[in-house]
Amino acid sequence: RIIISDRESYVAKSKYVVKSWVIRSASEDLLHILVNNFCDEDEEPVLFPGTDEVVGIIDNNLDLLKEKYILPSINGEQGSISRLMNKKTMNDLSYNFGFLVPKSWQVNLSSTLDIPEKLDFPCIVKPVLSAEGVKTDIVICDNQEMLKKSLLKLQEHYDRVLIQEYISDTKNSIKIGVVGCVSTGGNVLCPAVITKIREYPQNTGTLTYAQVRRNMEALDMDKIVEYFTYIGYQGIFDIEFKYSNNKVYFI
Repeated sequence: RIIISDRESYVAKSKYVVKSWVIRSASEDLLHILVNNFCDEDEEPVLFPGTDEVVGIIDNNLDLLKEKYILPSINGEQGSISRLMNKKTMNDLSYNFGFLVPKSWQVNLSSTLDIPEKLDFPCIVKPVLSAEGVKTDIVICDNQEMLKKSLLKLQEHYDRVLIQEYISDTKNSIKIGVVGCVSTGGNVLCPAVITKIREYPQNTGTLTYAQVRRNMEALDMDKIVEYFTYIGYQGIFDIEFKYSNNKVYFI
C-alpha cells in the first residue's frame, strides 16, 4: 500500500498490508515506486488508485505501466481517463448519452471575471479538473454577490471552474453512489448502491455514513452499464447521482 501523507498512517498497520510506503507527494514519488517494485510477481499486480490525483498520474503514464500492472483505463489509451476527468467534458458526454444533468457553465477565471448573466441560484461551484481540486473548494452560492466573492477567492488557485445548477435538498431527496467495476473482459458489475446519510465537510461529496442497498427503482441500471461499455472503461468506479423531485440527476 502506498500512502500519501506527511506522517505515518494507521492504514499501514492493517494485518492485510505486507508492505507500505508513506510518501509526501504523489506527483514526485508514486511513479518511482511503481516502476522500481513488483518486478518478480507470478501474477500481474492490480492497482486500486484511491484519489483523482493518483488516477491522473497512472493514466498519464499508462504506456509505461500497463504491461506490468492491471489498472484502470479507457480502451487502454494513455490520457483518456484524464480527459474525462474534466467535469465539463464529463457532463456533456453524460447529457448526450441521455442522463439528466444539472445546467452547467464553465467560467475562465481571468483578470476579468466572465460570469454568465442567466444563472440559476442556488448554484454550486467546483474546480473543472478533479485531479487539481480539493473538496473544500466546492462551494454553494445563494446569490450573485456570494458567487462573485467565491470566484475571486478561487481565482487565486484555479484558471477555470464549473458553475452548476444546485439540485436543492428536499424531504425525499437522496444522494446516491453506484459502485462497481468493469472487468478486463468488459463485464460491468454493480454489486451495490450506496445512499448517503451523512457527508463531511458538507456538500463536498465526502462520504462518512451511508446505507448499502442492492438497487433503487429510480435508477436505470441498464443505462449505467451501457454508459461504461460505451466509453470503453475498465476498472473500479463510483458514479454519483441525486434523486430529487422524482428525478435522478447525474452528479
